[in-house]
Amino acid sequence: MSKIKKKRRIKKQLIFNLISIFIIGLFGTYYLGRLIYYKKESEKSFTYSDILAEQVVERIEKYDVNPTLVKKNDIYRYINDANNNYVEFMGYTWRIVKINSDKTITLITEDPIMSLAYGDVTEYSKSQINMWLNPIEEEKYTGIFYDMIKSNDKYLTNTKACLDSFNSVENIGCYETNTDYKISLLSIKDYAEAGGANSYLNNGSYYWTTNKNKNNEFWYISEDGKTGISETDVEYGIRPVITLTAGTKTLGGTGTSDDPYVIEEHKPETLADVYIGEYIILNDSLWRVV
Repeated sequence: MSKIKKKRRIKKQLIFNLISIFIIGLFGTYYLGRLIYYKKESEKSFTYSDILAEQVVERIEKYDVNPTLVKKNDIYRYINDANNNYVEFMGYTWRIVKINSDKTITLITEDPIMSLAYGDVTEYSKSQINMWLNPIEEEKYTGIFYDMIKSNDKYLTNTKACLDSFNSVENIGCYETNTDYKISLLSIKDYAEAGGANSYLNNGSYYWTTNKNKNNEFWYISEDGKTGISETDVEYGIRPVITLTAGTKTLGGTGTSDDPYVIEEHKPETLADVYIGEYIILNDSLWRVV
């Protein structure tokens, strides 16, 4: 074959390949456009439940091809790098940890709201942390955090705190529990079930958990997501954990950080109506109420 014929053949092959790629791209664009169109139309025609626990599951089952919400023993848990479990409530951003078998919903604040030490105690329920979170009848000046959120008490039910003692995170459970209070902290078990350091619960901060070891030292999560043991006089972050009632409704949102689930209509008319932790604009500057 002469060089001229060979060049002509290569040129024809090249033109054929370019035309083929163009046609494939054209068809691909068309069908991708149709897929997006029908997905949007399907979204419009699908009506989600207004019950938050039900809607969360519906969204996962309908659209999440790589679910970060998994079901085990009748409990739905968010795991790994979940990014669709945000809730805006009472001036704070929360993350859904799990939907319990009774349709109640366990939430944890996205960030620590302050730092505290456990104090000179051997039991979580008698700690400075629990007394700051919850009102204790026989103790004065307790329930500081509860006082900040009690206007929304109708949304809350008691939270199960896991108080098991163990010396190794290889042997954890939730057998010793307390359900006397509305507010608690995260347990090592819930942290591990979510994926530990590889999960959304690893937010780059130190914070306490409810568990201790046999020497009455308490477990915490470090800034790199590792679990550790500390004496009770050390101050670490507090990430409150609450439980929403089974019938809690959502007013909107899709659970993302930019569009979190909203479960209350809160439109403050005066500064006295603003929640602790909520943002306000004053003199063209953004401020946060502390």
